[in-house]
Amino acid sequence: CKQSLKDVPAPPNDQRAIRSKKISLELVYAMLQHCGPVCRSSKVFIQVLKKVAVVSLIKNSVSSIQKIFTTSIGIFGALLQHFKEHLRAEIGICIEQVFLRILESGNSSYHHKHRVLQVFYQLCTDATTALELFLNFDCDVDEKNIFERMIDCLSKIAQGKYTSLEHSNLIQPQQEQELKVLALKALVTLMGSIVEWSRRMTEEK
Repeated sequence: CKQSLKDVPAPPNDQRAIRSKKISLELVYAMLQHCGPVCRSSKVFIQVLKKVAVVSLIKNSVSSIQKIFTTSIGIFGALLQHFKEHLRAEIGICIEQVFLRILESGNSSYHHKHRVLQVFYQLCTDATTALELFLNFDCDVDEKNIFERMIDCLSKIAQGKYTSLEHSNLIQPQQEQELKVLALKALVTLMGSIVEWSRRMTEEK
């Protein structure tokens, strides 16, 4: 984790430093993907995740180096899948300070936006996770409306946000169409997931 926090020298990039960071992130990702119930319930392990792994994730999720960025996104998916009950605040910070900013920025690339939309689509397939995000943040007067911002951002993308001049320099028309479809797909999937979740809850009563 600490190795993945090291800065990559400015261009011309040091290939050894890049390789070292990539390997570090890949090891973290593999560890999170295959950790068992002992690690998932270990207070010490969870504290390490909070203090180091999440900081590394936030830092590397804005990297312009595609492999580093992609692996960082994978780490977020693993944290969301296995540790969401322990890292609620940290997950909210990642969504607000990294992912939403990437989608809203006119300086982030098509690849960055597309990968973040894939993360949001994954989140939308699980109604429980999405509703927990709503309850933990939007329903708390001391927190920010992260779920509302995510839905609003997806809606704007689905309606053609990236056709504006602010984004047209980095996103081609075909790419804009792909992002639009993916955002719409995430919204539709979320609605379907919530309906299915509601049906299951009704049947269990």
